[in-house]
Amino acid sequence: MAGVGSGKTTLMNILAGFYEIPDNTIKINDIDINKYSRESIFKKIGYSTQKGIILDENIKNNIDMKHERKQEDIEKVISKAELLEDIEKMAEKLETQIGENGSKVSGGQKQRIQIARTLLDTREINIFDDSLSALDSETEKKVLKAIENEVGKNTLIVGKIKDSGTHKQLLETNELYQQLNQYEREGELL
Repeated sequence: MAGVGSGKTTLMNILAGFYEIPDNTIKINDIDINKYSRESIFKKIGYSTQKGIILDENIKNNIDMKHERKQEDIEKVISKAELLEDIEKMAEKLETQIGENGSKVSGGQKQRIQIARTLLDTREINIFDDSLSALDSETEKKVLKAIENEVGKNTLIVGKIKDSGTHKQLLETNELYQQLNQYEREGELL
């Protein structure tokens, strides 16, 4: 994705139906996206971002926000997200309070909590939008492999920020950003 917020915002806005998409341009399971209701699309999508929602709660409740999953399921995704070793070092383990916006854990731990949350409820379409950026390369490889295995044959979209800057700077220097901007402008003219 090019630029901070541009790519992921556009993708989610398209999926949410905020842009008119010509028929048969985007398909989900070989069905035109225009045939789906917004609600049914969101039920099909799992989404993990670089800076997602972190509750002023404990680790367990941040992973299982609906409080309905078995302990063994939570432990399984914690392991896949390469978070188990970190949690084992914490005095209160899964009950550790992580503070407002995750202030008591590192950026990588926050990202892995969000990844575990998304893995706990994989869907037909699973988007990991720059959600591995705070991880070292070795951990990133392990987590990505676990994500691929967990998602299985369902759709997996993994994005990375390719560039950053102001809108003006990116228009001057980034070809992909220029193209996305053009597509967005054309969409506004429809």
